[in-house]
Amino acid sequence: LAGAAMTALKVALPDAIGVRQGATALDVAAHLKNTLRDGDTLLIKGSNASGMGKLVEELRHWSRENQRAMDAAQNGSRGV
Repeated sequence: LAGAAMTALKVALPDAIGVRQGATALDVAAHLKNTLRDGDTLLIKGSNASGMGKLVEELRHWSRENQRAMDAAQNGSRGV
């Protein structure tokens, strides 16, 4: 969750969900980068005014960087 206005929702959700809250959408991105794993599904709900578009772009950029690094590592291990 992003922003102070989401505190009531955080309190209302079950602890088992593992809700995290950041001051901004980009704070949430930093957490997601450290916790998302291959095969995870992520639902992003919010407005561009709340910064969710920035969150999506940050995650896309991070994903592309990781894919390039994995591709380079695979090519290097084959001696290509």
